Amino acid sequence: MPIFSDRRYACFLLAGLLVFLSQSCNRDPLANQPSAEEISAYLTGFSNGVIGPRQPVRVQFAQPMAEFSEAETSAPADWLSFDPSTTGQAIWENSRTLRFEPAAGWTPGQDYIATVHLDRAIDTLESGPKTYTFGFRVREQSLRFVVDGLEAVGDNLADQQLTGRILLGDPVSAADLEGLISATQNGRELSIAYEGEGIQYSYVVSGIKREEEAQSLDLRWSGAVLGNETLSGSRQVNIPAISDFSVTEVIAERDPEPRVRIRFSDPIDPNQDLTGLIALSDGAPMRTRISGNIVYAYLNEDRTAQETLRIASSIKNIAGRELGRATEHQISLSQPNPAIRLVGEGVVLPHQGQRLFPFEAVGLQAVRLEVFRIFDNNVIQFLQESNLDYGGNSYTLNRVGRVVHRDRLMLSELASDADMSNWTRYAIDLSQYVSEDPRAIYQIRLGFFMEDAFRTCSQTIEDFGVTNNYLNQEEPLVGFADEGGSFISAYNSVYGYMPDADWSERENACHPYYYNNDRFRSRNLISSNLGLMAKRNEDKSTMVLVTDLITARPIGGAQVTLYDGQQQVLASLTTDVDGRTETET
Repeated sequence: MPIFSDRRYACFLLAGLLVFLSQSCNRDPLANQPSAEEISAYLTGFSNGVIGPRQPVRVQFAQPMAEFSEAETSAPADWLSFDPSTTGQAIWENSRTLRFEPAAGWTPGQDYIATVHLDRAIDTLESGPKTYTFGFRVREQSLRFVVDGLEAVGDNLADQQLTGRILLGDPVSAADLEGLISATQNGRELSIAYEGEGIQYSYVVSGIKREEEAQSLDLRWSGAVLGNETLSGSRQVNIPAISDFSVTEVIAERDPEPRVRIRFSDPIDPNQDLTGLIALSDGAPMRTRISGNIVYAYLNEDRTAQETLRIASSIKNIAGRELGRATEHQISLSQPNPAIRLVGEGVVLPHQGQRLFPFEAVGLQAVRLEVFRIFDNNVIQFLQESNLDYGGNSYTLNRVGRVVHRDRLMLSELASDADMSNWTRYAIDLSQYVSEDPRAIYQIRLGFFMEDAFRTCSQTIEDFGVTNNYLNQEEPLVGFADEGGSFISAYNSVYGYMPDADWSERENACHPYYYNNDRFRSRNLISSNLGLMAKRNEDKSTMVLVTDLITARPIGGAQVTLYDGQQQVLASLTTDVDGRTETET
């Protein structure tokens, strides 16, 4: 959990001077809070940033407030209050952590103010802060509405159904989806059924009839049902005439295995041998599977180039009628090599609620996140030998900080429309990681293992007889040495040195040697809304300007401290109303 702090700061190395900044004049309505030193005797953490509509709020006390045996039992309801007022249940998660679960969830898009009533919680409180207040925002629901296509129902040509998927940002129950979708054909309401749970559902629109003439299905979805009207949308779906036998869709897929999905308007004769009727232009053999009006075509070998798929005119529907026209379709069945890349170049992370760290990935279903904290009292030491743009070597870093968090992040959970086969942008909310010490420098590291790749390989890690030293690493414990090391320093491979391996295997994504720190990425970050510009003039004077990165306004009353390369204070300054201060150095 984040440790409380009422100060924000930034640091830069310029002209041999270390400049530190803390803001003492804050226009934030939550600014008039006890200092970190005052509150740390009572509280050590709280939920902040952006949370989900059904996510609980937690407050962690510095000392045990309940017995271990009281875990998951009711806690006093009046120790925590909210504005706007919210009903719910307070529960002891453990002896020091109080968890509040809202009865009907939080209102999406709403800003909340939470107040911890220390005077009610601590009987012996005679002096010091009576309350502590913090804020958070509730994430608005997101929706990706996918239409998969029409499917034949039974063995006749007339009856069809429309299938699709609903991908959400926050979990809901099936009952919450009632009324989300409406569908009509010629003014006739069609029935909708849902299946799934959490953030992923499938839907089926039933009762669709093919007529003598082509029809149109009117499909609509209402964001109001999910509490966000902007998610509403509509789509017209073409219903082919009953006499129209044609190819309606050809899509190359990689999940659950490389294949081509071919959708026809009519159900295909299940007894027909499709060998040679669906093939690549070079004649490469393909095995097929018929499922109603859909044919799945599989390759017997991996392909890496753009291909031409040919569909013969002699393919028959369930009534024995031939397609009548041969077609060709361009497809790509190549498997992209797993890779990640960072977005932008900045090291200061401004924020309003969420602290989003963007990156892009391809060929991956998951990434490994590692957060390394350079402690605030070691920042000057770090900047003596490194800078904010340079990550630093492990020897330098291990003297000033340690790994404080590791996680495996599924990309489908970061973006509901994740496309593993193409470069796709994702974002990690770092609020829960970098809020623990807002005056520290954090190095954000992203990597991946062979187990995270989105590809089909003939061999697995077990076939190579190697072990991933980082795969099952436990969460680092603050206060203990990080004995396991970091994947960011895995020069040969995260699977260790392999004396019999060929160096060229480093380009083979189906070999453990591919997974080394050349492919991993890291960036130093300072989470701050303060911009700092320092300029040393020819007369040896130094001018410092402080601005708010969110509003671009100057910050007055900011405390600025200048250090030399030996960590000695050169000057302590305060900015004027224009966010400016100047001194002789």
